[in-house]
Amino acid sequence: NITTMPPLEQVIMVVIFIVSVGLAASLVQSIVTTAVSREILREQLVIKRVSRLSGHVIVAGDGRLAEHTTKWLVNIGVDHVVLTPNRELVRQLIHTGRLSIYGLPERAHEALRTACVSRASVLVCVFEDDGDNLLFAMNARKLNPKLRVLMSAHDKSIAESAQTSDVDMTLPIMDIVSQVLAQASYSEEVVGVGFRKGVNGE
Repeated sequence: NITTMPPLEQVIMVVIFIVSVGLAASLVQSIVTTAVSREILREQLVIKRVSRLSGHVIVAGDGRLAEHTTKWLVNIGVDHVVLTPNRELVRQLIHTGRLSIYGLPERAHEALRTACVSRASVLVCVFEDDGDNLLFAMNARKLNPKLRVLMSAHDKSIAESAQTSDVDMTLPIMDIVSQVLAQASYSEEVVGVGFRKGVNGE
């Protein structure tokens, strides 16, 4: 009980308490700073590796579709980099040895330059927001007119109007899924999906 201690011991106790709190805070700050520094270093190393790529595929997205697209690209052995505003996805991909760069849709021009879009062969836009997909597509076309641009679309009208912009192929996700489900409802062997002319750019 501190109240029963002599005044000198009370002063020493308070000093020890203050020093301990200060040391703990300093230790926590040091750990956080080290962790952040390592993360920044990893990202810088990824950017350096990306700068040496040529003819690669850029996957721009922030959700499950981006994750699954990059998994298929890994399976078929295609060089690619994932461009996403999802910090957690960037960390996960880098941790597994894949190339991923943090980039916001509102800074699409800068993000695409970091991903070396000028030397890329294909851009795959798979954001949950169709507007973000169009934003990346338009910026990419300005930076690399020869780039092939593929885009997923959740809104049917966006999928159709995108064909008159800078997109080579637009895939209407809802149409694809609903078509597969409809075919599977009366057949156990679904072998493919058909597209109407004008929807996918062919």
